Amino acid sequence: MNNLRQKQDFRPNSHPDFDFVRPGQENIFIVGFGDAGKVFIDYDDYKHFSCGNGSGNGHLYIKCYEDGVLNRIKSLEPHLKEEAKMYYTTTVFHCTRKMLVEMYSNHYDA
Repeated sequence: MNNLRQKQDFRPNSHPDFDFVRPGQENIFIVGFGDAGKVFIDYDDYKHFSCGNGSGNGHLYIKCYEDGVLNRIKSLEPHLKEEAKMYYTTTVFHCTRKMLVEMYSNHYDA
């Protein structure tokens, strides 16, 4: 019997500066696949990405409680898009919670 160990991803998937929420509670939206890493603040700009069924559809719905945090996440867009190119499934770029938290922490935590 082989003793195979899978590599586990120990990156955090939450951050004290923002919360991942259900659709409709967010004030920032990040495309999770396709044009992954694209950041939107205005609902009219991203409403075509969400189907409104409450499932999230693989996108990131984020609630920031301070404008500074919102601006920080928006400034990460080019980095998120670049990183998403490295994490793709079936040739579709993919952006994850863990990717965002790790990138945010690396750029803004002391």
